[in-house]
Amino acid sequence: MGIGHYSHSLYFVDFGLTKQYRDFITCIHRHLIHSKSLTGTGRCASLHTHHGFEQARRDNPESIIYSLLYFLKDIAEFKQTISIEGLCSDLPSQIITITIYIKSLTFDEQLDYNYIKRQLRTIIVSNNQKYDYQFD
Repeated sequence: MGIGHYSHSLYFVDFGLTKQYRDFITCIHRHLIHSKSLTGTGRCASLHTHHGFEQARRDNPESIIYSLLYFLKDIAEFKQTISIEGLCSDLPSQIITITIYIKSLTFDEQLDYNYIKRQLRTIIVSNNQKYDYQFD
């Protein structure tokens, strides 16, 4: 949690497994590598990581979704056998939309964070919540 003026902010960051995703000089995205061993916490890792693919930008938001599902439902260990619709059946449909979008990204594709933010804002509005920038 933040302190002082930022006490309303939750910081959810783990730099333990960070790496460059593109060459510093050429700015070319690194190549996809298969047959990698699982790195990180299995219950929160993306399915690409479980299947032996090197992690990329797309895997971070997918891991966040699984982390949130773990906190909300404690069923992240079933993510490989239950559809995302099944995992999120009692959650806002935008969570399913976001997860399907993230899972559709290719290895070197950049995320549209504005699209994800719009989906999350829709949840706030549809639940008659005030968008006050305190926790959103």
